[in-house]
Amino acid sequence: MTLAGESWQQLWVEFTPKASGLLSIRLSGSLYPDNATNCHAVYVDDVNINGTPAVSVKNGSFEYLNEYDSPTDWYKDVSTLSQAAVIAHTGRYSMLVWHDAALIQGIKVQADRKYRVSAYFKARNKQ
Repeated sequence: MTLAGESWQQLWVEFTPKASGLLSIRLSGSLYPDNATNCHAVYVDDVNINGTPAVSVKNGSFEYLNEYDSPTDWYKDVSTLSQAAVIAHTGRYSMLVWHDAALIQGIKVQADRKYRVSAYFKARNKQ
């Protein structure tokens, strides 16, 4: 999907798992640069999951950082991932991700329950 313009866009996926277990949420950009921005990095913010029974994404707004300026409760693929102060959908921070620099968090889900994972994304204009 191409993220056009300067605005934030909410994207989501809905699913019903066949088995209970741990779901890995992986947030990343595209492998190839898109035509609109010539960049494959995107900002992400306000990650959420809805379902019954209620589950939650920890630190989905990326407002809580550890001593290495990494978002708490998230695993990151590489150390070059950086938070984006001032560029945020809400709050103070979003995270800049790309294909080889993803954010990952595990969420427990139950079989035969419907879930919706959503997040806001904004294209990073190449400078």
